[in-house]
Amino acid sequence: KNVKKILNNMKLKSINEGTFRRYDEATKKKLHLIEPWVTYGIPSKNMINDLIRRRGHGKIDGKRIRLSDNVVVEKALSDETEGAVICVDDMVHELHMVGNEFKKVNSFLWTFQ
Repeated sequence: KNVKKILNNMKLKSINEGTFRRYDEATKKKLHLIEPWVTYGIPSKNMINDLIRRRGHGKIDGKRIRLSDNVVVEKALSDETEGAVICVDDMVHELHMVGNEFKKVNSFLWTFQ
C-alpha cells in the first residue's frame, strides 16, 4: 500500500512509465522503498534530449500535447519561467543541470511512456 502511494506521488501510475526527479534525501528514501519495482539513475544530456524529442509531451490545459516544435514550449513555459525556458534545448538544459526552473519544466512534462 505504501509502495503504491509512493509510485503515484512520483507520477508512475502504470508499467513502463518514466519521469525526472531531483535526487535529494526525500527522493533517496522513497527510491529505496520502491527499488524492486523501478530502475533509476543519472541520465546523460543526450538521453534527456532523445527522450524529449522522441517521446516528449507537455501538459497544456490538462491535455497531453506533443512537443512537436519550440512554439508549444514557448507558449507554455516562457511566461511561467520569465523567459528562461523558451525551447526544447532550454528544457533539456534545465533537466540535466537541475536548474532553477527544474520544477516548472518537470511539472509541465507529461510522464514518458
